[in-house]
Amino acid sequence: MDKSKKTHRLPRTRVLKKSLEIREVLTTGVRVPGKNVNLFTKTANNKQFAVLTPKRLGNAVKRNKMKRLIREIYRTHPEWFDNMKVIVFVKRYIPHFSTLENDIRKLVTRI
Repeated sequence: MDKSKKTHRLPRTRVLKKSLEIREVLTTGVRVPGKNVNLFTKTANNKQFAVLTPKRLGNAVKRNKMKRLIREIYRTHPEWFDNMKVIVFVKRYIPHFSTLENDIRKLVTRI
């Protein structure tokens, strides 16, 4: 891979991976319920992010598509999630980027 090409990847420092940290945000954070996704947030010094997709959502293709769409929303709108640890829990399969983006924007304004 050519290093001069710009990659649109989420930095590893922003990914919320440890189960203890995820559990902490889920239990002590603020839950904002929505029609298609639930948003769990907790204030923090650094921005971190995770997407949770249950198996009842569909097969692996659908779950991974939802993760990709939500990560792209997080990457393109970092100002929505300043100084927060965020977990997005997907409730329904929505393959349309604009619909999902509007839903998450509405949830962020309710925080």
